[in-house]
Amino acid sequence: MPEWNLYEKLSYGVIKLTEGCVYKCSYCASRVLYDGFKALSIDEAVSQMEYFYKRNIRDVVFYDDALLYNADKILIPFLEKVNEKFEGFFRFHTPNALHARFLKEGEYKEKLAKKNW
Repeated sequence: MPEWNLYEKLSYGVIKLTEGCVYKCSYCASRVLYDGFKALSIDEAVSQMEYFYKRNIRDVVFYDDALLYNADKILIPFLEKVNEKFEGFFRFHTPNALHARFLKEGEYKEKLAKKNW
């Protein structure tokens, strides 16, 4: 878990569910910076959210390079567990953008809309 306690005032939280990326985009340094692709466990990610919840930090930013990759096994279960445990408390943001190819009508688009995106 990051050392959030080092901040005097924290107005938003940052989380990375994954490290690295499976894609090889010519403009991205992710494949150089990380050795492969790995996901944080859902329980570990939820414990980070609990830290934010206890401090009344509603806005959480994802800094994943491939947030929607394998979303049915990583992102969606994480969001379901967070919404189950914290009942819509959080607002999520994605400044790193999302791969448009994964935002197909009827798939993640509707699922994400229901999870405070």
